[in-house]
Formats: sequence, C-alpha cells, structure tokens
Amino acid sequence: MRFFKSMDAVRDARDLSPRVAGCLRKVVANLEKCLSSPERPWTPDDDGFAVLVEPTDSHADWERQFGAPPDRIGLECVTYDREHGCFVAIWAANNQFVQSLIVPDEPWLDPAGRLHLLDNMYEEETRTVPPAPRSSHNSRSPARRR
Repeated sequence: MRFFKSMDAVRDARDLSPRVAGCLRKVVANLEKCLSSPERPWTPDDDGFAVLVEPTDSHADWERQFGAPPDRIGLECVTYDREHGCFVAIWAANNQFVQSLIVPDEPWLDPAGRLHLLDNMYEEETRTVPPAPRSSHNSRSPARRR
C-alpha cells in the first residue's frame, strides 16, 4: 500500500501507470476539496488520505492498516472509475478520519476482495462495472488470497 497525502505526492510517483495516476489525481483533489473549509485546510494526518492498493499487499498489510482482510473490510461506499479502471472505496476510522482506497481492477485482484467491493456498491452502479480482467498467466501474487 502506498499513501498519498498531497497532489505533489501523486506527481512525484513517476512509476504509476497513467490510469492509476489519473484516478489518484481525482481522488486527492476531491479529498482536498471535501475535507477543507475556509476556517481549516485539509490536514491528511488528521482528516485522511488516499491509499493505493498494490499487488504486493498481503492480508497482514490489510489487517495492520484497516483491521480486516480485503474481503471483510468495513466500507462506507464504493464507486467504479470507468475512465481509469479503478474501484474507489471509502473506509472511515471514525467521524473525522477517512481513507480513500484506490483499487486498480487488475487480474491480480483477489476475486473475494473484488466481490466485496461490488457488494458495497449501489446495485445500479454495479451494472457499469466491466467483468473481472483475466490474467494471461497463473501467478500467485501475495495480494491474492492464499
């Protein structure tokens, strides 16, 4: 998992694919807009930030960060960014602190975790999500369920 607490952090992450970078730009801009007020600017360490889920993330990483594996994490809402091919999920630790999870819809995504994301979407929105991408090989990434 990689944490993005500013637009500069997104710009500095040159190893991101264009579609993941595009999704992150939208999410970080939205966090800054929604979690700021004229009296108080967005403070990522107090208010929340964007989290990019990566294929090397293990269930232990999920447990440490969110207290649950990817197929059981409590989510407030999930949307699908069709333009960038990513799920965007909101996890709230409390009434003040939220994290926006960017989950690329890739073949390495654990099928149970993908189903959990779909189960947390509004039914009419699930119809806009394309079928799961298929892998051209049968690797067992640590992010995949064991």
